[in-house]
Amino acid sequence: MPWLMEGILNGARKISHLPVDRPPLTWLLQTIPEQDRRAVESAGGYEAFFKSFREGIRQGGKGAVADADVYLDPWNLDFTSIRVPVTFWHGGLDRNIPIRMAKEVAAKVPGAQTRWFNDEGHYSLPLRKLPEILGDLAR
Repeated sequence: MPWLMEGILNGARKISHLPVDRPPLTWLLQTIPEQDRRAVESAGGYEAFFKSFREGIRQGGKGAVADADVYLDPWNLDFTSIRVPVTFWHGGLDRNIPIRMAKEVAAKVPGAQTRWFNDEGHYSLPLRKLPEILGDLAR
């Protein structure tokens, strides 16, 4: 129901300018896994998190809905034709993109390396593993 998601995000845009340490924004933080909340907090607080959120919905929810469609629509891509090294990094607590989806795609890519972290989420994984991820990319 893209229209519903767009409506929710448009509503969120109207409240996103409010202080991050008071409701309703503190309520939004309760919707992400505890691992993600702790990682965001240790990475400099919630202001950076909400700054990114605000920017993502600054022009309305349509762009975020289009981004979500990338994960939900068929990709029409022959994964077996990929010939470059690929490493999948994914957290088991990711609620934005379930690990099941990442595993399905990884299984289709010949020679793909996988780094699954059962105790990491959508935000905590890149915040906590960034040096390793960048090192992997540099290799």
